[in-house]
Amino acid sequence: MKPLLSSALSFVLLFYTMGTEPARAAEGGEKKAGQNSPAAVADEKAFAAAEALYAEAKFVEAEKAAQALVAARTQALGAEARETLRVRLLLAESLRMLGKMAESEKQLRELLPVVTKVFGAEDRETLRCQSAMIAAIGSQGRNEEAEEGLRSLIATATRVLGAEDPVTLVARRRQAEGWHFQGKQKEAEADLRERLVIYEHKLGAEDRETLRCQYHLIRVLSAQNKYAEVVELCRRLLPVETKVLGAEHEETLSCQNHLIQALTAQDKHAEVEAQCRSLLPLQIKVLGAENTDILATRIRLAFALRQQDKWAAAEAEYRLLLPLQLKVLGTDNKEVVDTRGGLALSLRHQEKLAEAEAEYREFLRLCERVLRPDDWSMLHLYELEDFIKTLNKKDKKTLAVKWSRRLTDLHTKLCGPEDRFTLYQRDFGVRTLTDAGKLTEAEAECRLLLPIYARVFGPESKDALDERMTLSKILHEQKRYAAAEKECRQVLDIASHVYGAADKFTLGHVMLLIIWLERVELAADEANLRLVDRNKDLAVLLRQYLPAFITAYGKGHSKVLNLQSTFITTLMELRQFAEAEKECRSLVADAIRALGPEAKQTLKARGILASLFDQLGRKPEAEKEYREVLALSEHALGAESTDTLETCHRLALCLVRQKKEKEALKYAQRAYAGRLKVLGRDHKDTREANELVERLTKPETKA
Repeated sequence: MKPLLSSALSFVLLFYTMGTEPARAAEGGEKKAGQNSPAAVADEKAFAAAEALYAEAKFVEAEKAAQALVAARTQALGAEARETLRVRLLLAESLRMLGKMAESEKQLRELLPVVTKVFGAEDRETLRCQSAMIAAIGSQGRNEEAEEGLRSLIATATRVLGAEDPVTLVARRRQAEGWHFQGKQKEAEADLRERLVIYEHKLGAEDRETLRCQYHLIRVLSAQNKYAEVVELCRRLLPVETKVLGAEHEETLSCQNHLIQALTAQDKHAEVEAQCRSLLPLQIKVLGAENTDILATRIRLAFALRQQDKWAAAEAEYRLLLPLQLKVLGTDNKEVVDTRGGLALSLRHQEKLAEAEAEYREFLRLCERVLRPDDWSMLHLYELEDFIKTLNKKDKKTLAVKWSRRLTDLHTKLCGPEDRFTLYQRDFGVRTLTDAGKLTEAEAECRLLLPIYARVFGPESKDALDERMTLSKILHEQKRYAAAEKECRQVLDIASHVYGAADKFTLGHVMLLIIWLERVELAADEANLRLVDRNKDLAVLLRQYLPAFITAYGKGHSKVLNLQSTFITTLMELRQFAEAEKECRSLVADAIRALGPEAKQTLKARGILASLFDQLGRKPEAEKEYREVLALSEHALGAESTDTLETCHRLALCLVRQKKEKEALKYAQRAYAGRLKVLGRDHKDTREANELVERLTKPETKA
């Protein structure tokens, strides 16, 4: 239970004035008016001045004033006089607020038996002394001892003084603070809400104690991630605090800071930016430009700018922040790590790769010095892997591999060689080598990883199977298609058995094999197989897994519709037209039901059906279907859509086969003109359309 500035201020006036006035009045009642000597009046004024210093949080001055008064009253009145005991209590409280916890506790332990003897065990002064001593104990981290003492004190104070007495309320506040620092947020929240009702009723909505109670409630709600309630309470409290305390008061600034944190958690980054820009000038004026609270606000502002893709503004903010952090916090600090990473990220998103590389280099150097094993996640916050991928795309492949290896080395240092995050990083290194075209090195590293993955994660784990698929992809890149397919099928067999055919992990690998089988010319080159055999393999695979895809994603899902289209075109290649037509009509119905008659996927399915009719020699049906698809495509996708132009071209071909050359020429010319405009003269589709137009306009063709 740590001392807070607000704890020092809370109830000071109530605690000392209301706490001491009844006793003083009783003592004063025994005297006749006019009997106070000038010395006694001066003494009372000195005590009131010391109390005022404490109330204003001037604890150094309060300590000095209390020490002088203790000496004077001890000499004049005696060590056990009531006036002496009160000022000794003030001295002990001043010491506590200065962080001198052990000295404060020692004085209070010496004081408590005397106060009990002089005032009585249940007197207000005795209870105040107990409360102060418990606060000193809690401030030294002895929370259980403090909590036990507070429970007893609150019970006594409530019984003797009442639930709404300042002494009782101070004890309850200290108990709630202790709960907050012990992580007992629900207990603290319940107490704060109950006391808030008392304060609003007894003191009013704008009283400082009411405001402080709301502020403490905000802290407790923040600790429980109740961000919506924090935002609501902050919005209600801020205008009142600004009116009562002023915009530059530390509690007003702190409340605004809590609002910013809660808004950040709610991803309301535009409002966070506005609040940070409003708060910063006030903080700088009150605290100075190099205060750590200001650095924290700048960090939140830079993060809010990043989240809004305001990369230039984020860069500017990070460049302002970095020298301040280096001066205030020093070089080897995690917050400096965060800023360097954020600056590098901002530069990368602006395509300032040379500057980003230099900043990432500093970032990694700092990570090597500062980060501990449990800080490994910081390596993933700043998209270093994306930076490495960008280097590969920019043809800086050697540099990309170098960065990847350095990142792997750092993971190994932080987490150990067989930690799962180190292994994931090594897998990223394999993929970096693959992207860089270093396939032999990638294969060698992958084969080294495979037994480690099996040992660490288990041979049938998703991680181990994924690593085997990585090897399969490398083999495919090396044009070792048979070996790649064999590895992929083995993984599929295990995944289907362990996780089920309809598991999305299994289906993801099925999709990869389908893509490979569709590239039949590649596979046929290696295995010297007829294309029809590859189509048979593809048809078997689709028959096996299409029901699983439907189970996993549902009918009408784009992934399922695409696979149905692939299955139909494969059946057409195999000349299994009856099954193809049945599947195609089912596909069209599913697409219309799921997406509507003008959806791109629906029009594609109907285009396949028209093509099937064309192949079967059912020309009138094909023509009718093409015309309907063309009309819908023009309306839904536009006359110059590549899909619309493709349908137009196919309709022209269908008309040619029916000897309707004049009408065919009209659609052929339209397809050619559209493709020329949209795709350019050299595109293969444009050349194909041009050839059809030329053929239809030659005299021999007309004849």
